[in-house]
Amino acid sequence: GIRVRNVSAPLTEAQQAARDAEEKKKREIAEAAAQQQRSDQALLSTYADEKDLDTARDRAISELERSVKSAEENLIELNKSKAKLTADTEFFKNKPLPPDLKQKIARNQTSLAEQQATIDEKKKEIEETRAKFEGFRKRLKELKGSDKPAASDKGIELCASTMYFPVAAPAKG
Repeated sequence: GIRVRNVSAPLTEAQQAARDAEEKKKREIAEAAAQQQRSDQALLSTYADEKDLDTARDRAISELERSVKSAEENLIELNKSKAKLTADTEFFKNKPLPPDLKQKIARNQTSLAEQQATIDEKKKEIEETRAKFEGFRKRLKELKGSDKPAASDKGIELCASTMYFPVAAPAKG
């Protein structure tokens, strides 16, 4: 007989699972590389240079700082209100507090907590914004040629997980 072709033995479940896992890993790496390429293109089209990046960062941080300042002013007013309510409770040292005064005190305490939480959240956002723009700055330098990195899975993973830029739909026309 003449051999027409060789037929491999069917893969075992373990071999099939290993092959599927390897294919999945290759797809994930390709998707991460494509996402990184889109992110890099968006970064380059959004910021011509570091000066543009600094302007955008300063604008974003300025808005957050205005929010913090507003919340701090509200907090000052709430503390003044709290002091007034505390003074009002002095009239009722040996008597139960009226229900409306109790409600005002409870609302004031809730508002104080909310304002403090808002301030803390905005300050955290400021730090996150600074870190995000620092990552953008580093990547922009790399893309502009200052620090051209070797393409590696680790770099793709880092940039894909920390930097996302929305990609505009292609123009029709």
